[in-house]
Amino acid sequence: MFNLFAHSENNLGRAGWLLIIMLGGAAAAALVLTNIGVTTDYVFIGAWLFNFIPAWYISRAAKALGKSPLLYGLIAALAPPGAFFAWSKLHSIDNWQSLERNYGNHSDDA
Repeated sequence: MFNLFAHSENNLGRAGWLLIIMLGGAAAAALVLTNIGVTTDYVFIGAWLFNFIPAWYISRAAKALGKSPLLYGLIAALAPPGAFFAWSKLHSIDNWQSLERNYGNHSDDA
């Protein structure tokens, strides 16, 4: 099965999937509501409320990576762009840590 976040920290992968679902769902809902002539203001409110779920997973991932869960959770909970920023920051930290674990410092090989 194809998993974009297979090598990520578990909570970070869940937050990534939820952010993708939120983005796709909000875009689809906005398109449908625009086609039937209803205002799309409620889509943004719904996306912001749904955003609390990925924010919780982002704060748990920050704690697992040794970062401040309160800081990353608050940034992610403020708005969906903040959640994408916090997620991408933690994802890059996770990638660097996994590179250091896998390849480490091989200065003694030289």
